[in-house]
Amino acid sequence: MACTGCTSWTAAFFAAALVTLAYVAHLVAEHTIDVVDARGRLPRWDLATHLVLGWNDRGPTIVRLLDQFLPKGSTLTVAATRLDTLDSAAFAELESLSL
Repeated sequence: MACTGCTSWTAAFFAAALVTLAYVAHLVAEHTIDVVDARGRLPRWDLATHLVLGWNDRGPTIVRLLDQFLPKGSTLTVAATRLDTLDSAAFAELESLSL
């Protein structure tokens, strides 16, 4: 048998949960902004080696785009079974990445 008052109780519970979640998300967002402001800069990508799994015709475009966004000194490792479309001379002009 269904509870006759359960529908209103369930709706009230979910409304309260939604309000609580929105409040916590607001607090986290404010804290993140405070941390970024205190450091005076945005967090940067890790300079560790980045990994690309697989390779296709879009690979060179992806590498050039990553080169624009990653900090200087970053490395990119490509792990693929076929690298027949990889022309290392095409990446001679990379500024931030070593491939």
